[in-house]
Amino acid sequence: MNRLYDWVLLDLDNTIFDFNTSSHLAFHSFLEDYQIATENGYYQIYKRLNKEVWQQLERGQLTSDEVKWKRFKNFFDHVNRDENPHEANERYLSHLVDHFRFVDGAKDVVQYLSGKYHLGVVTNGLKNVQRARLERSGISDLFKVIVISEEIGHAKPQYGYFQEVFKRMKDPEKDRVLIVGDNISSDIKGGIDYGIDTCWYNHDREEVDLGIIPKYQIEDLQSLKSIL
Repeated sequence: MNRLYDWVLLDLDNTIFDFNTSSHLAFHSFLEDYQIATENGYYQIYKRLNKEVWQQLERGQLTSDEVKWKRFKNFFDHVNRDENPHEANERYLSHLVDHFRFVDGAKDVVQYLSGKYHLGVVTNGLKNVQRARLERSGISDLFKVIVISEEIGHAKPQYGYFQEVFKRMKDPEKDRVLIVGDNISSDIKGGIDYGIDTCWYNHDREEVDLGIIPKYQIEDLQSLKSIL
């Protein structure tokens, strides 16, 4: 049977790497660094503040450098602490690398796909963290292109981000490319707007946004094998 695609583009955080677990553990270590009580719901507050600044990045309202420190500035404002947010970011990112985890089955799926398709990484993460985790993962050599938003000055779902991805892929036909990711706004909307097929890794079983319809939807990463 002829395969549908030549390229599969994979998001990293909460698609290949278990960012939720890593982030929770890293933030716990971060609180300990600052002698802030760890059992007080502060992680949920940080998650909300962090999500807000990343959404601003997606809309082009913040740069990657601003995202790094502003989330901690907002957090320290919330807990009435006068701390250096730039230093706080460095501490947190160091812990994030230390607490690296795969999504269950992700390494096996990447290895399976690498035998059939050209693979690319498409991530809005920070370069130092993503490069370090890819190196630690043992799968970085399986990807033909790795495009990190901080390195190119564009972020998913911006059109310019996908233009750079395709440039590095030597401009394949769009109908021969599939993007797989968990973020409905950056991965799926970005892919649809650029004219490529999309697969939403809906691990939280969220309701589909009627304005953003992926070609495929999976709740388990292993299900990619049945599609591809």
